Amino acid sequence: MTSSKMETLSQSSRFVFWCTAPFLIAFMVLFPFLMQSSEPSGWMVVVGCQVFAMFVLLGLYDSKRFWWCWRAVGAMVFLAYVAYLIYAIAQGRWVRGPATVLKAMLGLLAFGVPGIIYAIRGSSTLHDNAEIGDPYEDPFDTES
Repeated sequence: MTSSKMETLSQSSRFVFWCTAPFLIAFMVLFPFLMQSSEPSGWMVVVGCQVFAMFVLLGLYDSKRFWWCWRAVGAMVFLAYVAYLIYAIAQGRWVRGPATVLKAMLGLLAFGVPGIIYAIRGSSTLHDNAEIGDPYEDPFDTES
């Protein structure tokens, strides 16, 4: 992959940041006040959501400087689905109900596995990026 393509793909959109940032900040400020139970598991969910929102905010702000934030988001998605799977197995709900092992496994497959692949490789695909052609290249350009 050429360096110009990497720079294009890694640049964050200021429009997306400024449209998303107020909602993320409001979420981070207001979400702890919505907590009703004082159980440790509830506070772990609140802290996890706060950290998740902070990583997304930093990644949107400057994706070059905070490249590791997006990898942390991918790892957190994977860990959340692993926790969901463990919870469903511990509850003994295999097929029927709101939180089942089947749903947890499907979620882990659909979202958790791509999340951990992105966390490890920095890309959501398993193939080498060098095999892919430049999407910005003009196929009819004969001068290059």
